[in-house]
Amino acid sequence: MPSITKTADPQEAVADAECTADVLRAQNAELRSELEPLREALERMPQGMCAFDGQDRLLLANAHYRNIWSLPDGVVRRGATFRQIIDVTPGRETAASRSRPSPAPGTEGTREREWQLDDGRLIEIRVSRRADGSCVALHEDVTEKRQTQERISFLARHDLLTGLPNRGVLREEIERALAGSRRGETMALLCLGLDRFKPVNDTYGHATGDALYKQVSLRLRNSVREADVVARLGGDEFAVVQRGGEQPAGSTNLANRIIEALGRPFGVDGHLVHIGTSVGIALAPHDGSDPETLQRNADLALYGAKSDGRGALSYLEPAMNERIESRRGLENDLRRALDKQQFVLSYQPRFDLRAGGMVGASALLRLHLPQRGMVPPGESSSRWRRKPDSSCPSAAGCSSRPAEMPWPGRRTWRWRSTCRRCSSCVAPSFQT
Repeated sequence: MPSITKTADPQEAVADAECTADVLRAQNAELRSELEPLREALERMPQGMCAFDGQDRLLLANAHYRNIWSLPDGVVRRGATFRQIIDVTPGRETAASRSRPSPAPGTEGTREREWQLDDGRLIEIRVSRRADGSCVALHEDVTEKRQTQERISFLARHDLLTGLPNRGVLREEIERALAGSRRGETMALLCLGLDRFKPVNDTYGHATGDALYKQVSLRLRNSVREADVVARLGGDEFAVVQRGGEQPAGSTNLANRIIEALGRPFGVDGHLVHIGTSVGIALAPHDGSDPETLQRNADLALYGAKSDGRGALSYLEPAMNERIESRRGLENDLRRALDKQQFVLSYQPRFDLRAGGMVGASALLRLHLPQRGMVPPGESSSRWRRKPDSSCPSAAGCSSRPAEMPWPGRRTWRWRSTCRRCSSCVAPSFQT
């Protein structure tokens, strides 16, 4: 700043003063020009920003700071104390934030704080404090960001359609329940497979099937206790972790409640839909002391329940694994037999004893395996069922259909032509 010296001439003094004023105005204009971009940047920051001196008096605050906290201009003014501002600030600091350590007095450091507003918004504050006690704080409304993070975390652990926990969460719950079982608590794992769901999906479409899944999940939630966990494993398979209670009575009662609940008709998109469920049950630690073994045995029990008929429940039995593996082995044999043309077609004559002659013949399909020979009809036919609208059977456990089955010496299985040939047979005379 130029110095002002006394002059004898008053006019010179006035001129010097005017010159000095012009210099000061120019310097102030230059300073404002330099500070204008900083002020513009401060106001355009996506975060609210404020600064306090070492006596906790407000030095500056941008407009976004006032908007985040909905504070009146009369309060957010230069020289206002931190206490004056905090007294009119809505909401409260979260418990998690209060538990975080603060920098020791007289030291520099940064602390992150969270503030829950009365309208539900969450404000994240990052306070940087200097050794003299002054500080600068950035304030950000992270409500939408946290909701997005929570949604992503939820979807990673839950089924998107029903909102039920997924396989990962189920495993965690099984591990917790098994830890309790080692302390003497009881625990049961119920695996559920919906019955007759595929015809609903095929008849009414996937949108109706999805709506049905949602109703199923709601009925399952209403059938269990608050301490129990219902999970969707995928498709039409669900699971329930039941902790505590007397076993096996507790799991039996729960399974019966679920079977009864899902056996009632569903009203979906204007359609009255009937399905059901089968339930397989494994008890810890008797049926498994780790998640993999327990789930595998519950699946085996479910397989047994479905084999016994729809709407049934089944516990794991000692011979069940061997029986199921045998049935699965036969299914594999059936599939291989289709490729290797190991089926034999036999004709069984039908006689009318009163008329004394043959009146027809039955075409019988027999399975001939090189390692076993001719498979007994009762064993092989247990994996076949007859459609009510067709005279041709279909493989219950196989993806292939009779119309696609290879035939010795032919490339196509011709059931209907075989039946026509049988019906055209001429019955010879027969004497008893």
